[in-house]
Amino acid sequence: MFLGSIYSGRLGRGALRGALCWMVLGVMVLAAFPVYAVSPSLSQIYPRGGQRNTDIEVTFSGGALADAVDIMFHTPGISMKAIEVVDDKSVKTTLHIDETCSVGVHGMRVRT
Repeated sequence: MFLGSIYSGRLGRGALRGALCWMVLGVMVLAAFPVYAVSPSLSQIYPRGGQRNTDIEVTFSGGALADAVDIMFHTPGISMKAIEVVDDKSVKTTLHIDETCSVGVHGMRVRT
């Protein structure tokens, strides 16, 4: 009945504009689905260590690694020289371990 009234011209221009605004708003609400970003995760690092003052090739395996651009370390002594994305689940990097690097576990992050 309402749409028939619009098409037959029984409603004024203000009502027609209002109805069109509501229809456009309804389409916008229905089209606005949320998109969630997936955080990268690590499940394996191989090899798990290396010698000081050397470069070492390390493979990081996990999930959502296709957009990896950097490996950031929380302590000084380890730096990334190169990174190559193999697939969505693995990344190969070349790391440099400085001669002043402390022995032990080092915190790090994958930046996407």
